[in-house]
Amino acid sequence: MKRKFLKLLGCIVLVFVSFNLIITNRSEAVVSQTADFYVNDSAKVLDASLENYIISTNKSLYSQTGAQIVVVTINSLEGEGLEEYANELFRQYGIGDKKKNNGVLMLLSIQDRKSRIEVGYGLEGALNDAKTGRIQDNYMIPYFKEDNWQDGIKNGYNAILSEVEKEYDVTVEGSTSPVKGEDNDTNFSSIAFSFMLITIMIIIPLCNKKVRRVIAVLAGISSVGSLILAMMVGGIWLTICILSVFVLIASISSGHGGGFYGGGSSFGGGSSGGGSFRRWRFLRWRRLIKKLLKNKNKLKKQLKIKNCNVRINKEKYKGGKKKMNNKSKNKQEKGITLIALVVTIVVLLILAGVSISLVLNNNGVISKAKDAKNQYAEAQTNDEKQLNEVSDWIDTKVGDTTGGGSVTKIDGVPIPDGYYYVGGTKAKGLVISDNVADKELDKGKENVRRDLAGNQWVWVPVETPSNLYTTVAAGVKLSGDTGVKTTKYTNSAIISGKTRVKPGDTSSFREPDIVPESTNGDTDERAKTAGFSSLANMAETMKSDYEEMIASLEKYKGFYIGRYELTANGEKTGATQTDVNWYTLYKNCTTLASGSKVKTRMIWGLQWDATCKWLATSNFDITNSSTWGNYSNNTADGHGSKKNTGFSESWKANNIYDFAGNCTEFTQEAGFTYGRAVRGGSYGDYSYNVPASFRGGISPTKTNSGFGSRPTLYLIPWDIEAMSSKEELKTSMTEGKQEEGYANA
Repeated sequence: MKRKFLKLLGCIVLVFVSFNLIITNRSEAVVSQTADFYVNDSAKVLDASLENYIISTNKSLYSQTGAQIVVVTINSLEGEGLEEYANELFRQYGIGDKKKNNGVLMLLSIQDRKSRIEVGYGLEGALNDAKTGRIQDNYMIPYFKEDNWQDGIKNGYNAILSEVEKEYDVTVEGSTSPVKGEDNDTNFSSIAFSFMLITIMIIIPLCNKKVRRVIAVLAGISSVGSLILAMMVGGIWLTICILSVFVLIASISSGHGGGFYGGGSSFGGGSSGGGSFRRWRFLRWRRLIKKLLKNKNKLKKQLKIKNCNVRINKEKYKGGKKKMNNKSKNKQEKGITLIALVVTIVVLLILAGVSISLVLNNNGVISKAKDAKNQYAEAQTNDEKQLNEVSDWIDTKVGDTTGGGSVTKIDGVPIPDGYYYVGGTKAKGLVISDNVADKELDKGKENVRRDLAGNQWVWVPVETPSNLYTTVAAGVKLSGDTGVKTTKYTNSAIISGKTRVKPGDTSSFREPDIVPESTNGDTDERAKTAGFSSLANMAETMKSDYEEMIASLEKYKGFYIGRYELTANGEKTGATQTDVNWYTLYKNCTTLASGSKVKTRMIWGLQWDATCKWLATSNFDITNSSTWGNYSNNTADGHGSKKNTGFSESWKANNIYDFAGNCTEFTQEAGFTYGRAVRGGSYGDYSYNVPASFRGGISPTKTNSGFGSRPTLYLIPWDIEAMSSKEELKTSMTEGKQEEGYANA
């Protein structure tokens, strides 16, 4: 028996040595880095909204702290060790600031049902092994057990992000709090393992000698096989391996007639130098536990067990009735102890050999550390060289890439190339001009002096542009026989309360659209006087301009409105009023752009409403404008008579002159079958009848010296020069390459 046992141990040693040679020489290919850097969803378990959330919050976090949290999902480890794979990912990706070494990697293997959080040395104080383990247990594993990868990753990420925020005492814009998962199966492993151990200790001593020998042989084979599988794929095989060892020891010990008593054992994941891992099981295991518990009483009765303890009939072994020789029993117990000691020593020697091999061989820890150091130094040199080349290129080429120069920002407002900041603030009216002569000495002050030479524009902030328009998925046909369709039109009743309808519906006001009535509306001949080639071209251009204006609103969260009314003689202060109609005013509005990266157009009804809402936030009464508009009932000097735009400072609101009263201002909005919408009233009106918010309709063919309009200016939304800094352009040019961090785990 001893010879057979020694042969079995020898086989085990050979198997472990051979398997160690295999696993230490395995390939360690990892998933490639994506352009987004912060997310690599190779397993395809995340939706676009979560990916965008991780990317946006990471950018905010990096800008404040230099820290980065990268999320990677894979289908399978393909036999690789989880910790080794995570470390290789961390090193290759270069997560975190290179000086602070404050990166975090969240790795999830779907098929293996394993997860790991790898932490750079700079964040080990905030995210130690115990804390990352709790994050997985509380915020990730409960969701993963139900195959809810989306919520598990989201809440795990938020939990990590929260700890990093606390560490650096910062708040990441847009971040949300993590939500703990409800896990009724958290302690399944320990419960099941303990139950099986108790069962082994109870049943094996009750078997006869031949049965115990068979069990011992099967347990030995099972322990070797399951250990190999555990090292390859992990999971339940490690539990089976440990259980098989207990079965082997229990069966050998029971063969000498002795009892075996043992305690439960807990085991789990961890990492050296920053990180933790977890594995989880399917919830269907709970059904097995319930079934076993259901048959608990029946099992107790059959085995004569009470409260999970073996009942021993002491009367059976009293005095002279006991047949076992005490001297022989002592020898047998000593033999049992010796065998257990030999097994323990052999296992320890094997583990020591494996550990030494992992550290000292060519692919060991020390060797890999040296390689990583050399690779890091080489990568740093190469990346610095590339960044210097990109920076030099930008320094020489920026401003010439699209022929329009760069866009700078003042108070968060984009200043296009060819325009100059005059004064004012975003909240109270930031003013720019297309002529350098209009640059003032009192920049930044709320009150800005009137222009000297150029056309001036005031920024109107629009934080939520989508509230101003409606999208029609299939497109809505414009009126007339043009065949042009639009996807967006102005929402109903934004300011004035009058109904707006879809393009093509001539029952009320709408935009974009043409006026179909030939007598008082748009025709080919009249369209040409406005600068179009035909009526069809007019409809197509209005539709294109409208949707381009919407795109610019969405991108820049605002637009520029003309500081002054536009008449037949231009927009500048002092322009005289002459007889003019809608078509002349429209054409004049299109000629005011300076540079190819902006457009000027007659104001849309949507933009007029947006301006009204903004002025209302500054306590200007848009429903009764008597205190700040040129009306017949206004008491200011010059009221009630036709004046050049910009005549009075009292007729100014947030640096915009004559938005209420003075001239009746045309918009592009079509009204019914015969008119274009007019806004704001005139010098001959009463302020309470036609305030700033007023909307009425006048035929575009009608001519009057009291007519005017309001031009607007917006940036072309696809302009590459809209990037406000050289660093953003650098990031774009390097196509997602993360020059920000090279830190290693």
